[in-house]
Amino acid sequence: MLYDKPAHSRKHRAETKAKIKSAELTLIQVLELAKSDAILGKMRVSELLESVPGVGKVRANALMTRLAISPTRRIQGLGIHQLIALKKEFALPPSPFGRGKLLVLSGPGGVGKSTVAARIA
Repeated sequence: MLYDKPAHSRKHRAETKAKIKSAELTLIQVLELAKSDAILGKMRVSELLESVPGVGKVRANALMTRLAISPTRRIQGLGIHQLIALKKEFALPPSPFGRGKLLVLSGPGGVGKSTVAARIA
């Protein structure tokens, strides 16, 4: 059986994009991985941005235009200033509380949901 390098590369990039979508990896982590991973280095920046939750084609194109990144640019071809700008754009401020939790109080009006919520907070 012959080794299919292009298929392997596509699969590796698709797995990485899925990990970004599921928040297993951040865009910043992928940019760092791409320095030593030639397959990730050949991923288009637009594909990478579009895999970030909340960023679609329109926002990715607007961001790339604002940061002066060509639509056909690959990760390995980014300049130092472009890398810094991308990292700055997607840097999360450190949270002193860690990952939060969501509590949903549901029910008919007048049963005390607001009172319970005020006591919990």
